[in-house]
Amino acid sequence: MMTDTRNEFTSNSDFTRAINAVLLELSNILGEYRDSLVVSGGLAMHLLLDKREGAPSLDDRLEVGSNFVRLTKDVDLVLNLIKLDQDFDDQLESIGELLAQNRYQQAVPGQFWVKGVFLPGFETRILIPVEFLAPLPSSTGGDHKLLDRVTTLQEIRPAALDGVALALLQPKQIYLSGETPDGRIKKDIPIQVVDPAMLILIKAIAFADRLKKQERDPKEDKHLDHAAKHAYDISKLLHRYPGGIHALVERLVPPYITAVGPEQPTIDDALESLRKHFADREAQGIRLMVREGEYRYEDGNKERDQQGTVGRVKRLLESLDKRQESIY
Repeated sequence: MMTDTRNEFTSNSDFTRAINAVLLELSNILGEYRDSLVVSGGLAMHLLLDKREGAPSLDDRLEVGSNFVRLTKDVDLVLNLIKLDQDFDDQLESIGELLAQNRYQQAVPGQFWVKGVFLPGFETRILIPVEFLAPLPSSTGGDHKLLDRVTTLQEIRPAALDGVALALLQPKQIYLSGETPDGRIKKDIPIQVVDPAMLILIKAIAFADRLKKQERDPKEDKHLDHAAKHAYDISKLLHRYPGGIHALVERLVPPYITAVGPEQPTIDDALESLRKHFADREAQGIRLMVREGEYRYEDGNKERDQQGTVGRVKRLLESLDKRQESIY
């Protein structure tokens, strides 16, 4: 069993090629399940945002292989548990079987799978972790046995996390082209990616969760590093959201605020996190978004970007507050 997924002495460009290749292969081999899988996390940043600063990409066809908005080292896939449970066909090979057949190894049983990639030009084999995530029972109708059923049927063990249910709300479908780990070229392979508005909210919840973990374990600095990553991503998504804050407000209002559903408490928590941690110049999210470390901030004008993020968050929350007042 593999337990160490670190990649020492590997260039960022090699990581980019390797993770792109794994994503393309997963999109292909898990084709029977693609309607139940949504890419989230740092990899979604790459798929949603054009690599050129200030140039949002809404093209649904992507040639994988370009630079990332920031370096990411794994693939996060959110599972639609309800769909997997309802549409299960025992004549199909399970997700776990398909991964094993294609030489993915389990690092943490069922939850983390790892694929070794060695493409032309690589100096060493690169290990790319693939993690399966799932909504909490409160976000799936309160069925506490649903996760266990899917775990058994699909032979994987997804991690249930707060906030990830939002990835399943109207995800974008894009088409990937590029090289797979075995060097073959694939064209126009479809995959679902989290909607950018939902990704902002997911990141806001993840940021608050990391701060809570840091408070419980103040000697463990890794939680602040992860919080800084989420803060950076929130800042970039707000800055480059297609159509700006006005379009983001319109995306968040119907139907999520006007029609209260099971996801509404999660959305409320996300907006409260933005209000608490990103709406003030001295707030922790604004300070951490420029923290240097593994997710190094590359822009030379940090103060300008910090102030810009504060302004965008304030405009977003003020507009949403006014919409709610007019509704009720």
